[in-house]
Amino acid sequence: MKEAAILCMGSICDEGGCLSQIEVHLPSLVPFLIQELQSDSDLIRATTLWTLSKFASWICQQDDTFFAQYV
Repeated sequence: MKEAAILCMGSICDEGGCLSQIEVHLPSLVPFLIQELQSDSDLIRATTLWTLSKFASWICQQDDTFFAQYV
């Protein structure tokens, strides 16, 4: 279920999606996603990386905290 939720989060922010509506929640979502990169599940880690890639431009525009964790 966690992998499906993370996949959905990335999917809704795809081109033509609603990134602007979810952007207000990214300060709390990005740390959660970064934490999920430590998951034991290969599928969760891969899906999380894909989802984080959807937010890469936003992450790069923030302070160094998110960027350093993302890289």
